[in-house]
Amino acid sequence: MKLLHFSELFQNRNVRKLIENLFSLSALQLVNHFLPLITYPYLARVLGVKRFGELAVASAVMVYFQTISDYGFSLTAVRNISRCREDRNEVEKIFSSVMWCRVLLAAGCLLLLIPLSMLPEFRPMRLVLFLAFLMIPGHVLFPEWFFQGIEEMRHIAVLNVLAKLFFTGTIFIFIRKESDYYRQPLLLAVGFFIAGILALYIIRRKYRIRWRKPDLGAIRMNFREGWPVFVSLISPTLCNNTFFLGIFCGDFAAGIYAAANKLIVVANAALHTFSRTCFPFLARRFNRYPLYAAAVISAGAAGTILFLLFAPGIIHLVYGERFHEAGGTLRILAAVPLFLALFNAFGTNYMILQGHEKAIRNISLFFSLTGFMLALPLISRFSYTGAAFSSAYVKCGLGAAAAVYVLFIFLRRNRASAADAKEKHDL
Repeated sequence: MKLLHFSELFQNRNVRKLIENLFSLSALQLVNHFLPLITYPYLARVLGVKRFGELAVASAVMVYFQTISDYGFSLTAVRNISRCREDRNEVEKIFSSVMWCRVLLAAGCLLLLIPLSMLPEFRPMRLVLFLAFLMIPGHVLFPEWFFQGIEEMRHIAVLNVLAKLFFTGTIFIFIRKESDYYRQPLLLAVGFFIAGILALYIIRRKYRIRWRKPDLGAIRMNFREGWPVFVSLISPTLCNNTFFLGIFCGDFAAGIYAAANKLIVVANAALHTFSRTCFPFLARRFNRYPLYAAAVISAGAAGTILFLLFAPGIIHLVYGERFHEAGGTLRILAAVPLFLALFNAFGTNYMILQGHEKAIRNISLFFSLTGFMLALPLISRFSYTGAAFSSAYVKCGLGAAAAVYVLFIFLRRNRASAADAKEKHDL
């Protein structure tokens, strides 16, 4: 009977599509995580802590611009497309308006970068900053949210893998000594452009979706609708510790923190991928939410235990002896995977799907602002150790607050149900 049950389960179109998407993004993340484990140690050994830290600071600046250009469309556009994906005209309208929004946002980011590069702290690395910025137009051209919305994530996997393989291969060809460090962001940008152009070609030829002329009304609506989600996504990046370390403590401190934080980012990306895969499915079949929540929280707990127990050994294995100081930093950050799993489960994939965007925005804003206020004195006093504590505070606070908020929702519903049952009984 159990074999029959599973056979019938896999014949279900929704389940097959979910498994296909999960496999596609899992394969992508496997490549995304495996390849950096090759390039990070290579770059760390060839470039040294200082240059590695300089690239990390440039990358941290791009995190701001990438988040701005996304503007929450990775959730709102996915939700909107997934609910009308059978209507090609409506999908085309959403696609076009979101793409124009992202183009405008990227242009705004360039205007921000020009004065930023003139600051004394960033003037020596101006070339690296502008080369790193070239990834933003490529990122805008790649509408990952479109493929996620129509639940055809194999295209995301294939195109991203091609870009990453190009980047990884060229790293070993073109970066041979410390003075080649500026080539890393340039090679990364080329990979983004290749993936973006191929994605637009697939959307036009296979799905017959055109990029229409700008519709100012639709653009304004997308900005207005995405604002609460954008605030919730941009708020955690306010506490960008690699960026602050580069300003206040120098590239060496930024390199030590970045080495530990990159490993946490790899672990969190795996959890985020699973959540992204399930998001459009849960938008249509929310009754499957408990199974998803249990899986993502268990995976987050496993990651936290792994980093707590083996942090120094992991750092030595990946980066070598010159980065040994990052071992303690990684251990401080070890709790982050568990609490970000809670945020994925109760925040992104519950509160947004249930219409609580403003609540998640307020939670994100509170912890980001308080984390920002903590980060500056902690970093100036304790360098990369202070950066690790401030980052852990923000990420753990987000997960804990989202879990408590959802718990109160359940308690309120249970009380309301009990009151209704009592009223019916009395009648």
